Amino acid sequence: MERLSVGPMSEVWSAHDLELDRDIALKLLAPDADRARFDREAQAVARLSHPHICRLYDYGESSGRPYMVLELLVGGSLGDRLLEGRPIADSETARIAAELASALGYAHAEGVLHRDVKPTNVLFDSDRRVKIADFGIARVIDAPTLTE
Repeated sequence: MERLSVGPMSEVWSAHDLELDRDIALKLLAPDADRARFDREAQAVARLSHPHICRLYDYGESSGRPYMVLELLVGGSLGDRLLEGRPIADSETARIAAELASALGYAHAEGVLHRDVKPTNVLFDSDRRVKIADFGIARVIDAPTLTE
């Protein structure tokens, strides 16, 4: 439906899943990007099921291009909110921090280290709940590393 973001590793589009009749985010691997890293991201996220982690619905390849089907988060990012230039209320900051800490604590307990927590990877759903996304450089404990 619409391109949401683009970077050196991938591009993300909003889309509609015709089979399940729901809006989703479709993450496509960039043509020159590292396939192994994309595979590792999908494997890391697939291990996780938490209310504050963006859900992975599907992973595959179409016409030779790997993709992930993810939960579509329409509430923007923490980066967007910070760019607005208005302070975030203390109570809202505490809620965001607690939800983020809950997600990261769960991921760590499951053996997944995110390693790229930043405002643009902290997304919000339509109810303004935190959802951490983009496990592109995550490290799975006991798995070989791809980055230093």
